Amino acid sequence: MIKEFTNGSISDYMRQRRFIRLKRSKLTTSALRQGFRVGFACDRAQKEKSYRLVYKRYRDVGLIQGPPEGMWYTVFHALPASRTAVAILEEEGGEPISISTLIEDSSLGLPSDSIYKDKIDAFREKGQRVAEVSCLAALSLERGRNSFLHIFRLPGLNSLYKGIDDLIISVHPKHTQFYDDILLFEPIGDVRYYPYLKDALASLEHLNVRTAPQKCLDAFAGYPPECDMSPFMLGKTRYI
Repeated sequence: MIKEFTNGSISDYMRQRRFIRLKRSKLTTSALRQGFRVGFACDRAQKEKSYRLVYKRYRDVGLIQGPPEGMWYTVFHALPASRTAVAILEEEGGEPISISTLIEDSSLGLPSDSIYKDKIDAFREKGQRVAEVSCLAALSLERGRNSFLHIFRLPGLNSLYKGIDDLIISVHPKHTQFYDDILLFEPIGDVRYYPYLKDALASLEHLNVRTAPQKCLDAFAGYPPECDMSPFMLGKTRYI
């Protein structure tokens, strides 16, 4: 068992906060044990179901207005390199409970260019390959929340495989602590309004993909197995 952190340093406080959050959750529990499976959407029907989930969740929380049924997708989803990760409930005919989409930089840019082009251009000017995780959504039921890390893990591993240098994501400011503590992102942009969603605040988060594996090993060193995120995020253990 990891010891309580008592010397009052910022780094130890963050480790203690991260430990408590992971200990109370089932974030890295096997997907199969929780009744869902995880993978990349591989056909039109699966993608359409996933985009309907994004629409439903965005509508539920007031980010968009429109009829009860619809799909939320952008031109970026149609790019050949874009990959949509989805967690699917086995017992309900393959219905998605959470999704995310990895979008690689191209001549069209990235979704967050609409508000953070100045920040993203700084990476491009250094000749670095940038990708964005976009359109994250999860059902509010417990397995929907618990599957979130599983559908984030796939884009992360895919970024490593493809040689992406920098991964970015625009998130609501109230969620930045989770991305910083658990996923080890760092904030690089001030809070701005996202133009395509109603009253949507955004904060730009960044992860250096090349240094992420070692950063993950260092961040979770000394944690008990049930709270050690490094085997899970780096694909060293089979959790799907």
